[in-house]
Amino acid sequence: MRFIVVRDQDSADCYEEKQRLFTICSSSERADTVVRIACHEMESWFRDDLQAMEKAYNIGGLSRRQQQRKYRNPDRLNNAAQELRRLVPTYQKISGTRTLPNKVLGVVLSDNIWILLITAR
Repeated sequence: MRFIVVRDQDSADCYEEKQRLFTICSSSERADTVVRIACHEMESWFRDDLQAMEKAYNIGGLSRRQQQRKYRNPDRLNNAAQELRRLVPTYQKISGTRTLPNKVLGVVLSDNIWILLITAR
């Protein structure tokens, strides 16, 4: 099973944070881990894959919007979290990430891909 670790950049140095997360994964015998830092809002990263959002939230037809001009480049959205709430009304931004340093959300996308989302420390 392959692991993908995604962390919101917040105010962290991208390179240092990526290395820190990769070191943690490697020491846990997960050398097959891919580490990515979401430079803008984490929601931009979520919103980039409407097929995964459709599957996760069981909303039929959501993935068809992926081809609309507005959704082709998630980094161009001014407020990805607000846009994501329009698409998925039940979506809630993880609150209290600065006060809940160990909050972790894991999502299985398929049999061989895991996404581990780590909020701010």
